[in-house]
Amino acid sequence: MTVSYWDSLEAIENWKNHPHHREAQKLADLWYKTFATRVCKVERHGLFKP
Repeated sequence: MTVSYWDSLEAIENWKNHPHHREAQKLADLWYKTFATRVCKVERHGLFKP
């Protein structure tokens, strides 16, 4: 699993359409049996102390 954080939906779109990423997308079938992308909005975050 990979998690990445982006400043905006526009930033995600720019990454999705970047020429180097487009080339990597073409190779995905060689690297993964299956994969999925999920875009989620973080409403709140914080550190948890024991």
